Amino acid sequence: MRSRLILGALVLSLFAVSEGEAKLIPTLDKRVAAPDETVVVEFGAGVERFLAPLEVFLVPTVVEPTLSGRGDGRLRLVGRVGTRGNTIRSRRLVFRVPPLPTGKYTLAVYFRGTSTGRWANLAEGLWRDASFRDRLVIRIVRPRS
Repeated sequence: MRSRLILGALVLSLFAVSEGEAKLIPTLDKRVAAPDETVVVEFGAGVERFLAPLEVFLVPTVVEPTLSGRGDGRLRLVGRVGTRGNTIRSRRLVFRVPPLPTGKYTLAVYFRGTSTGRWANLAEGLWRDASFRDRLVIRIVRPRS
């Protein structure tokens, strides 16, 4: 638990609170979407410093604080940014919303540490911060009939 807190603090320190430095934190282009709608996730400058791939998941905000890692069954993979062994070149991920229950979701973006080889969620807990919430939370609604 202690090492997880230290890792979380380290990741958060990479995203200091100034707006200029917060560019790397992913941004969803929609606040509301239905299953099968297209959503775009934009990553900012600095994403190319991560070891590819970044694995991007949707997770209900109510369960995000209790995730056990990238193998947690409550995560829903929506895409990967970059390919293993290559530099990340795209700052954008386009995906279709999978069939999910209605509710609020946030992103979990897992990356493998270059020195540790361990997977960590670079967006862990950020949706709870008011300055990032609008960028990281999407409400999934029923499809229109």
